[in-house]
Amino acid sequence: MKQIYILLILLLAVMPSCKSTPSDEDTRGSYIRHSRSTGDHSGTDHSGKNLSGARLEGVRLVNSRMYRTNLSNACLNCADLRNADMRKSDLSGAELFSADLRNADLTDADLVKSDLYRANLSGANLKRADLRGADLRAADLRNANLNHANLRGADLRGANLFGSRVRRAYLTAADLRKANLRTADLSHAELTGVKLRGADLGGAIISRRWKSTLIHMQIRNFKTIVWVE
Repeated sequence: MKQIYILLILLLAVMPSCKSTPSDEDTRGSYIRHSRSTGDHSGTDHSGKNLSGARLEGVRLVNSRMYRTNLSNACLNCADLRNADMRKSDLSGAELFSADLRNADLTDADLVKSDLYRANLSGANLKRADLRGADLRAADLRNANLNHANLRGADLRGANLFGSRVRRAYLTAADLRKANLRTADLSHAELTGVKLRGADLGGAIISRRWKSTLIHMQIRNFKTIVWVE
């Protein structure tokens, strides 16, 4: 019996959990603030609300409006946020592991050091989003809009950016090793210190000034890159 009890304690210790727990005293957010269920709150409006630290694993918020919502350090792992309006929202430090953000609008959103590992962001609008230090490993960013986004120090290893728009984005010291950047538009993007070993840049559009730097990075399909002034 004692051995079973010890085993249960060990299992609870390794179970995944959110980094923060919302305060019971803070009721400025909606009723979904303390939810850990997979409830359906699609089409609801939480604009301007304080959901910082909320535990919303697996919650369904399809077509919801969260304009300027504070979701810093919130746990949204496996959440369904398709087509959500999250413009100018604060998602810094948020956990979005395997979240579905297809076609979501994250224009001007703060995603600094957020966890977007294996998140689906295909078709999402991330224009001018702040993604410094974000974990985007194996994320799906196909056809996403990352124009003018700040991706300094972001981890994009193995991410799929096929056909994405990354014009004038800041990729300083970003890690894009083994990423799929086929046909992506990186014209006028800042690539100082970027890591691209093993990345596929077939048909990608890149400013010519980076050619002498990238030629030594063991990039796949280097010869098919479209160089622009």
